[in-house]
Amino acid sequence: MTELIKCIIKPGAIYEMNLLVKELFGRFPQALVVCDHNSFKALGDKAAGLYQGKSSCAILGQENSILMPTEKTVGEAFLKTPENIELFLACGSGVINDVTRYLAFKTKRPYISLATACSMDGYASSICPLIMNSLKHSYPARPALAILGDTEVLVKSPENMTAAGFGDILGKIIAKSDWLLSEKLNNEAVHHKALAMVEKALASSTALVKAQAEKTQTLPVKLNQPEILEALLQGLIDSGLSITIAGHSRPAASAEHGMSHYLGMKSLFGQAPHHLHGQKVALATLIMARFYNFVFSMNFQEFNKLILEGEKISEQSYEGTWQKRLQKAYGPLFEEKFPLWKAHQADENRRKNLKKILYDKWEELQEMVTRIIAPVSELETLYQSAGLPLYSKDLGYSKELLTETLLCSKDFAYNGKFSLLNLLDELKILEKLVTELEKQGAY
Repeated sequence: MTELIKCIIKPGAIYEMNLLVKELFGRFPQALVVCDHNSFKALGDKAAGLYQGKSSCAILGQENSILMPTEKTVGEAFLKTPENIELFLACGSGVINDVTRYLAFKTKRPYISLATACSMDGYASSICPLIMNSLKHSYPARPALAILGDTEVLVKSPENMTAAGFGDILGKIIAKSDWLLSEKLNNEAVHHKALAMVEKALASSTALVKAQAEKTQTLPVKLNQPEILEALLQGLIDSGLSITIAGHSRPAASAEHGMSHYLGMKSLFGQAPHHLHGQKVALATLIMARFYNFVFSMNFQEFNKLILEGEKISEQSYEGTWQKRLQKAYGPLFEEKFPLWKAHQADENRRKNLKKILYDKWEELQEMVTRIIAPVSELETLYQSAGLPLYSKDLGYSKELLTETLLCSKDFAYNGKFSLLNLLDELKILEKLVTELEKQGAY
């Protein structure tokens, strides 16, 4: 269900916290302010002091360290929650809200979000991504009852966090493309109200960033401005609501999020640098946009030649190749991941059916891609305006790691989200096309 009752985004929004709580509950429930060391300084200390009821603070993590949504952080949050708490006040952005949402779900207590940065779209979501045994999984969670976005606080957040939030919004380009691709190839149901919400979020945020770039003629533009922050936070909230309305994360996440989570896993293994989720989503979105354009710039005869090449590869040979690849990619997690890959491989009848649908709908799919995904040059200009990464080197990733990510990320946490990557894998041509994409300098 959509629990969000009220959303206040404006200067001084924090000063309406008590009025909001009284309006919602008729009293002041005993509250726990959940924050990390940075968000405590940004707003948590002030929020606890302003709250008219009894309150205490749970400051998670270590000072000057990156807080991750791991089982350790969740455990710390539970241990720091007194038994008599009636309300959670999540003071922070990504990890703090993810953990508090899960905490609220498990304890059956309401929570209000006090946003400190426009860095992600989870503020109004009914699920939360948590890391268990170095793998990110989605867990059921309790949506926020209300969200306060004080722009006087948001403007003081790091610019790269705001850019990451915009990157998370841009990810909806690929989420929509993959969803509609699956609708046409698999008859997957599309929740059009949820899809419309993310389309609006994407359009409004993108328009403001473009307008600011035209106005200032400097790159990157300053994103931490009240008008941009208000639109971006509202867009991020609506994106989270679309997940709640649809009952799953399909409206807001697909291949681009899988790639981000895979890169996050590699950073936990010490095999890649750590970056904000939205920065990784932005990079993955641009790479997937280039991939979509590359695939659907072919006519069907050209694409069919690739399909015929894939048909020559024996099932045994293909499975053996992927077994070795996933073993190297996932290491100790291979035993969990390989069965997922194997379970979603196409048999001969499935490939024959896919080929027929592609033949019948190729021009329709080409039109769809052109309509949804802007020309790559336009996207690159937009990325430069927002200070987002264009290539793997911009985030310190090797091309080898990005090749591995394109090949293996779809098996990270398979949850039924069919994407362009899944299509090419089922046709046994993913590796060939990723190799061609790399040769083009697409990442």
